[in-house]
Amino acid sequence: LVYLKKGGDDKRMADQYRAAGKMPEALSALQQAEDDWKQALVYFHKYHDIDPVFQSNYSRMGWVYIQLADIERAKGNNTLADQYDQDAENGYKEYLSATICGIPQNELTRQHWDRTHRHFDLHLPGIDTSEFAPLASEMFENLGNLRFMRGRYTDAARAYKLAIWQTPTNVRILKN
Repeated sequence: LVYLKKGGDDKRMADQYRAAGKMPEALSALQQAEDDWKQALVYFHKYHDIDPVFQSNYSRMGWVYIQLADIERAKGNNTLADQYDQDAENGYKEYLSATICGIPQNELTRQHWDRTHRHFDLHLPGIDTSEFAPLASEMFENLGNLRFMRGRYTDAARAYKLAIWQTPTNVRILKN
């Protein structure tokens, strides 16, 4: 989280330098932001190995990938930018489909979660799963936003509809 925050601070500094016409300083601060965000990803991936179902980690990794994609697009590296965007989308979809939960070492209850379990569609007997709806809604919204930015409007609309299905009164998603 420290590297995530530091990258954001460095990016804001880069924007301020650029607005002031100080391009060498702006480029240096932007490079530092990129380095910080890449380091954040190193730690987020390590955390993913420890706790592969922690929703916030997926959101954070997706956000970092999108920031790195923006930097690469500004540099003219569209292929790498597209890969970063795809990494973000893959993370969102991994969380929503709960694929990591079905891996044998993570499926401690041996209930074949790979066939029955989704983070947005949990129906476990005797367990209140309503707490998962806002988490899934946020992830569907993130996925919709990313697809919208990538010009995939039909796919974005589908993700937004799934977000609304989870939290029908979320005005931000309804606007999207």
